[in-house]
Amino acid sequence: RQLLVSRNDYGLVARRIATGTMAWDQAWQGGGRASPVVVGNDRVFVTAENTCAMFRIEGDRTVQIWSNSNLCSPVSTPIFHDGFLYGFNGGALTCIDAESGGVAWSKKELKGGGLILAGDKLVIQTRDSGELVIAAADPKKFIELSRTKVFDAGSDTIPVLANGRIICRSTAGDVTCLELRERE
Repeated sequence: RQLLVSRNDYGLVARRIATGTMAWDQAWQGGGRASPVVVGNDRVFVTAENTCAMFRIEGDRTVQIWSNSNLCSPVSTPIFHDGFLYGFNGGALTCIDAESGGVAWSKKELKGGGLILAGDKLVIQTRDSGELVIAAADPKKFIELSRTKVFDAGSDTIPVLANGRIICRSTAGDVTCLELRERE
């Protein structure tokens, strides 16, 4: 079945895409703008300023699997890839095991910003330094592949990847387009 999972002031809500009817709802307190992350076919991860949790979907209800403060990201939605979640936890880019919620690694230099997944690479637009960082989506350790200064100030905006280009927007509203393709 296909569901649209979102959050509101009450918690998490899932609606059937075909009919718009409620499939389930889950009370969960935690402010923030980060969207819930669907993990596999039967789990949903949610994060806020001081807490995060993983829920398993069981028919018309959910069951909490774990809850902790290892990936509290109220603004930037974390990324799920190959069993791990990547996102900003307080003052660090953090990778956690989606099954257990345990921290795999944390990179304090990258304090916040926008984050997307491109293949098996993390594309990170930094909040403070105005840099665009590309790193491997590797749960064993942080592996930086490239770093480019894009703006004088940073941004929380999510970078956009399209046709071999990355489009970035600064907090001030400046927009830059970077070519990713190798030149012949």
